[in-house]
Amino acid sequence: KARMSLHPSKDERFPLWQKKCVLSDAMRAEDVQVCPPKYYEQFQAVFRELFQCDDLSQLHKADHGPVETMLPVIYHARIQAKLEKGARGLEKGNRPEGKRIIKAQKKNWHHNKTFKKFLAVYTEYVRECIFPQFKEYDSEILYQAEPILRVVFPGSVASAKLHSDSEFWHQCNEVNYWVPMTDVAGANSLWSESSPGQGDFHSFDLRGSQGQLMRFYGNECMHYTMENTTPVTRVSFDFRIIPARLFTNVTQQHIASSLLPRDECGRKRKASEDDGDQNEKSELEQQAQGDDMVKLWCGGKPRGAKPLLEGEYYLRMKAEEKAEEQEESTE
Repeated sequence: KARMSLHPSKDERFPLWQKKCVLSDAMRAEDVQVCPPKYYEQFQAVFRELFQCDDLSQLHKADHGPVETMLPVIYHARIQAKLEKGARGLEKGNRPEGKRIIKAQKKNWHHNKTFKKFLAVYTEYVRECIFPQFKEYDSEILYQAEPILRVVFPGSVASAKLHSDSEFWHQCNEVNYWVPMTDVAGANSLWSESSPGQGDFHSFDLRGSQGQLMRFYGNECMHYTMENTTPVTRVSFDFRIIPARLFTNVTQQHIASSLLPRDECGRKRKASEDDGDQNEKSELEQQAQGDDMVKLWCGGKPRGAKPLLEGEYYLRMKAEEKAEEQEESTE
């Protein structure tokens, strides 16, 4: 609650290397959109095949198989619904077994042909339906390479605490798209404020079964989920888009400038507040020289966030790609 009321400004929370937000008010406002039937039907078919379930709202009743071959997103959903014990929650003697299970799941996931089919449909959908929304900003966009799939069973704990994406290296000219595959409302949906600092939290009530989705400014608007007290499962995926010219590919120098101690609201702390700050900063700057996991510090504690880079988290899409593909198909 303190965080919501304070809602520190971008200048206080974020490094100067971020480019100024030039998105229009309309682009940063909530916008309920409808996925064209051509793509919606493909998404539905792929998800039914992926989860081996015809009614996604009843996915919690389906047979998910042994944990070793279970989809990671399903395993995570079962943990949140307290149907499984996660690797961290196992008895000490069983933790190696939990880690072995997760490793096996990830290996199967990376070779899942249905998921690759989903990525192909997703890329085509972004090119045809999402890209045109950014033409006024640039002829190229960066889109999230792999959308985040989310499954929330009935009785699941809140899967996302109150946050804004800007806390995790997302840049201010980025826009969120949240695409439910099932009808969502109230406790079985995503909650957000309408604009940064407004505090008017409300659920996105959408007919996901009819292709409704939400575009919103999750970069600065605080959002969260709550315990799913409904009798149905929520299935969704989300992704982010940013005009290419408005993106900064983070360097080690940028990282060093960001790795400063911050208070619980994200503001950089002054040296006088803690005599050890200067030494802490020095250690952080040294840490930033490596290419491994980078820590974004908040109140002296690592958030575990990692810079989001082009070629890893984002892929580039050019306007002429569509025209080139049409020419090749006619040949």
